[in-house]
Amino acid sequence: FKLFILPFVFLILLNTFSFKRILFPFSTYFLDSVLKVEVSNNKVLKGDDVIVSVYSKEDIYPGILYKAEGKWMKDKLKKENERFFYVFKNLKEDVDFRFFYKDNFSKIYSIRVFDEPEVLKIITEINYPSYTGKGKEVFENKGDIRAIKGSLIKLKFLFNVYPLKAYVQFENGKRNPINLYGKNGEIEFILRESSYYSVVVFSKDGFKTRNPVKYRVEVLEDSFPKVEVISPKMNLRVRRGEKIPVIFEAEDDFGVEDVYFVFRFDGKERKVFVNRFSKSKVLSNFTIDTFDFNEGENVFWKIVVYDNDTVSGPKFSESRIFEFEVTSFKDLHKDVQELEKEINQEIFEQLSREMDFKDKYILNFDTNNLKEMISKRKEFEDYLLRLDEKLEKLLTKMEEDPYVNLNVYNEYRGLKDSIEFLRKRKYESFRKKLEKGEFENLKEFSDEIIQELERLSVLSEDINRVSNMNDIIEDSNDLLERAELLKDFLENKKWDDEIRKKLKDLFREIEDLLSSIMDSIKNMPQELPEEFVNQESIKKIDFSSIENNISKLKDALKSGNLEEALEYAKNLLERIRKMMEVIEEAKSKVPTPFNQGYSDSLRKEVDEIDNIISEEEKLRDETERFEVLRRKRGFEESKKQLELIDEDFRNLLNKLRKDWRNRRKAEISYKSLKSGDYFKSMSLIDELRRDIRDRKVREIVDNILKKLENFEEKGYFEEDEKNVIKEIATKQSEIKSKTDKLRKKILEYLRKTFLIPGEVGDNLKKAVISMDDAEESLNVFKTKKALNKENEAIYYLKRTRELLEDSINKLNSLGSQGKRSTSGFIQRKIVGGSGRIGVREGYVELPEPEEFKPDERLLRLIRERFLRRGFPENYKDIIKRYFQKIQE
Repeated sequence: FKLFILPFVFLILLNTFSFKRILFPFSTYFLDSVLKVEVSNNKVLKGDDVIVSVYSKEDIYPGILYKAEGKWMKDKLKKENERFFYVFKNLKEDVDFRFFYKDNFSKIYSIRVFDEPEVLKIITEINYPSYTGKGKEVFENKGDIRAIKGSLIKLKFLFNVYPLKAYVQFENGKRNPINLYGKNGEIEFILRESSYYSVVVFSKDGFKTRNPVKYRVEVLEDSFPKVEVISPKMNLRVRRGEKIPVIFEAEDDFGVEDVYFVFRFDGKERKVFVNRFSKSKVLSNFTIDTFDFNEGENVFWKIVVYDNDTVSGPKFSESRIFEFEVTSFKDLHKDVQELEKEINQEIFEQLSREMDFKDKYILNFDTNNLKEMISKRKEFEDYLLRLDEKLEKLLTKMEEDPYVNLNVYNEYRGLKDSIEFLRKRKYESFRKKLEKGEFENLKEFSDEIIQELERLSVLSEDINRVSNMNDIIEDSNDLLERAELLKDFLENKKWDDEIRKKLKDLFREIEDLLSSIMDSIKNMPQELPEEFVNQESIKKIDFSSIENNISKLKDALKSGNLEEALEYAKNLLERIRKMMEVIEEAKSKVPTPFNQGYSDSLRKEVDEIDNIISEEEKLRDETERFEVLRRKRGFEESKKQLELIDEDFRNLLNKLRKDWRNRRKAEISYKSLKSGDYFKSMSLIDELRRDIRDRKVREIVDNILKKLENFEEKGYFEEDEKNVIKEIATKQSEIKSKTDKLRKKILEYLRKTFLIPGEVGDNLKKAVISMDDAEESLNVFKTKKALNKENEAIYYLKRTRELLEDSINKLNSLGSQGKRSTSGFIQRKIVGGSGRIGVREGYVELPEPEEFKPDERLLRLIRERFLRRGFPENYKDIIKRYFQKIQE
């Protein structure tokens, strides 16, 4: 039995780890026989993790050895239930490893690490469709594609491995194989739609691109072309036969091809080819000949542009739709002429009313008629307001009327400004004088208004005559255009019913225009400038020969003799051209502000005003020196007597602490007395006495007034100083004479054009009056009043200079456009006033320094803010002087 059992015992012992270890001390067999090893993957990609699992038949806890960076490293296995495991994380290279337990080692296991097959470099080549005119574009390391539809795309790849195969996969699932050579590949395709694509690569080791990069494919649709009409940008009313120049801009991303002019009238649309281009951006023009349309027709038109897309077909765009109305403008111009006559008549009627008013109410002034006088003045103001509105209506119609000369338009604009000035400055002031019971100088006021209305009446008649002369010029121009068109028709020799109809219309228009010119020159010479109609060359115009030529031309056409008709047409054109030259030359001899050198003459007057302003400012500075001296001496004198009254003033201010208005007067009175202005202080206390009702407060005011009355006015100037002030008065008289002489010269210009506003003469007159008052004050040594009047005169002089500069600019700008009409293609605009509506202009007497005296820091801040507000130059000087006076 023992012999029988012994082999089995030996086998059991052989199977135990200790016994194996004793029998085979240097063999791996022992550890490999008790360990079961599982490797999750022995061929992996870089960056992958590998889990090695170990199961043991014996009760042992093995460890692991692995080779990293050429060295064997030892580590522990982790245990999970019956399993030992180890994780190789983020593998970058091949790994060899084995297990150990005490001095026993397993065999060596290996994990192979491979590169993931991927694209290292992409070269994108875009070949655009030939119609775009663009050359090919090449981009390196840029997988995204943006190209026009129909482009040929070539992609070249460099891989990191020798691929077994590779393809491009699109978003829709379609796969395009890549042609391979070595580590390189190439593919090409036509771009049809926007999508995404990725590159999938298979290596010979059995791997493929795990997470291929997605690249965007964006198809750029060939944009629609764009077109914009640059001119004209509005709907028009044009005379038949007038040519409309059209400027347009068109662009397309790859090229503008064909441009068409499309128009519609009478319910039919027609398309006319304009031009063919091969540019991406075009700025071009063409002309619409309105003679192809009849008067009264409204034509709607647009521009249509096609691009050069040969892949998906040409695309087109349209401009905004515009409209032009073909009209003779005769009715509109007739309205303008009637309005001109009405306005002239109404100015004359208002002049008559003013003269009657003067005879009835002013020369025989009676306060019993005051209510009636005020009522009449209000009526007169209403007359002028309605006249102003009628002028606005006239100007609006003139803007639409191509027959109106631009200079005539601006003269009527000046007339409107003059009427507005007369109403707001003269009429309102006259009425308010009557309402306030101020009856001084009423006759002078009435005379001023009558003189201004006489100027407006005479000048408006002159402008109307010039306007009629310009009508003849415009009719002559039209006549010349029709004669040239007639000759062109006859030279064309293409006869059909449409051409015959146009010829008939042309003859009618030529005869009408000639009749209008003859009627104006022969039958209504009183409505034209005398300097124009009385010239011998105008009297000698042979209208009968032109009429005879037209008659013979008609006869030749009726007989079918086209050669003879063409000769008569050429002869007619030559006769009309000579007539036009005579009329133009006669017009040039009619004196106007533009051909009489008014601009240069006014420039001399502006220079004279500059000299007068300079002299007056020097004189003002001399006066101011004495005024400062007077104040200083008055201040010293009042300080001595101030103690007598100081306590009374303080008591008064305390009593008036709740009555802020009267307290303010008391404060200014007190400050005026302290600064030496005895008279102002006295005047304000006298006002307080009338306003205050409280008996106790009134007693204090009476006491102050009594003490003030005891103050003696001291002689502020010594004899030698008075002599100097007398000399200043003499200088003021000389400057006044110069200013008055200049005023009379300016009045001559005012009688000849409305482009110089009537305010100019009014301001110069006020400047002369201010200088006269200043001279009078200087002669009695009242330097304060003289100083104010000198500043007043300087203000009116500077205002006059501004207005004259504006008139010179108008004369210069309009002089070069004298032959232009307001139309052609004038865009309607809102016509406003002079920009000063609602503002009463005039010299403002500055408050005295004692009325407002802040600290220096606040003073500086206020001054800087005032000067930054963009006041006119003449205001800035006044502001600076005001703050200077405060500082002193």
